[in-house]
Amino acid sequence: MKVAVVLLTFVVCALAFPHHDGTDHDHDDADKKEKIKKIHEYSKQCVEETGTTDEVSKLLVNGDFSVRDEKAQCYVKCFFKKVGLMNEAGEPQSDVILEKLKKKKVDTDDLEGLVKDCVSRKGENECETAFNIYECYRVHVTYSHEFKNEEEKKPEDEKKPVEEKKPVEEKKAEEEKKTE
Repeated sequence: MKVAVVLLTFVVCALAFPHHDGTDHDHDDADKKEKIKKIHEYSKQCVEETGTTDEVSKLLVNGDFSVRDEKAQCYVKCFFKKVGLMNEAGEPQSDVILEKLKKKKVDTDDLEGLVKDCVSRKGENECETAFNIYECYRVHVTYSHEFKNEEEKKPEDEKKPVEEKKPVEEKKAEEEKKTE
């Protein structure tokens, strides 16, 4: 459970809490610890309330939506309600989601369009709606720091521009033309 809660902290915090107030200063450690503590409490409460498992929670945190049962869906709804992304009536709060995402370094050109698209993915009930929104968000939003980290993990030859990745035969043919 601890692993799932820690991972959930990083993934869902993106929507749950603003990154910063627009300046480049670091978070106040006490404030950050308090937010993480709340996330842990919310996660624990939602696991208990919905009866989902640690394994399912971990899958969701990692963007794996292969388990689509009611418990998994209601876990997401529970968490969304606790952090204000859904109101008590189970309605997604587009303005809250948008404001929280605006304070993030999100790699997308049309943030408002993305939020509108994701919140429009209604399910048959509140749980399914929350799950659909979260799935849409995880599929379409890449944080700039995640994108950068993925780029840094690539081998050097994969980082090169397309024109430098020519097949060996093509490179040899070009070299032969130059020597003629």
